[in-house]
Amino acid sequence: MTAPFGSYVHAGTDQPTILKRPADGILKVLYSGDSLTHGLFASSDAAGFRPRMTGEFEKTGTVDWLKTGASGGITSSVAFNTLGYGHHLAIIELGTNDVGPTSLTQFRTDYSALMDEITTRSPGVQFICAGTWRPTSSDFDAIIEEECLERGGRYRPLQDLFNDSTNRGPAGLPMYGGTSDTFHPNDKGYAAIADRLLEVIAIRN
Repeated sequence: MTAPFGSYVHAGTDQPTILKRPADGILKVLYSGDSLTHGLFASSDAAGFRPRMTGEFEKTGTVDWLKTGASGGITSSVAFNTLGYGHHLAIIELGTNDVGPTSLTQFRTDYSALMDEITTRSPGVQFICAGTWRPTSSDFDAIIEEECLERGGRYRPLQDLFNDSTNRGPAGLPMYGGTSDTFHPNDKGYAAIADRLLEVIAIRN
């Protein structure tokens, strides 16, 4: 998939997608996700993976970003009328809360529908899709990867980051959005997620 303002993927999965800024210089980024996208239980909003990524993108110019989805939300709960239009980059971090309540068949339908709606609203958009924040959810991750790659996007797993216990907790501390637990990322974990996703995208003027 080639965006109208120019983007391409290098040969080889270890190389980043190069995303060129549009003529007006304003990079429009959509973040759609759950509590991780909202930075729940980081030390501050700025310590979440979303602000960290936005900060990196801003090193090359202006960023107009939009956050959709809700803490605790499943993929089907993302309201299409909140997705906006004309985004150049869409970072999807969903599926974690689908593990359990949503069947694999339904999850594929929901994830596919969301990506198709984003594509319709933002033709040529480049996707980065994060895997689930779970110790074991390979079936859901496989669907995320397949749906993302089918649309020319880049998939990045998070399971190994979750399984590193130093990326989570400790519980019981006053943090952004409430009291920390041992499930959500801590600042180290959020930084690791940001780094993992940033590995596959490079913004150029």
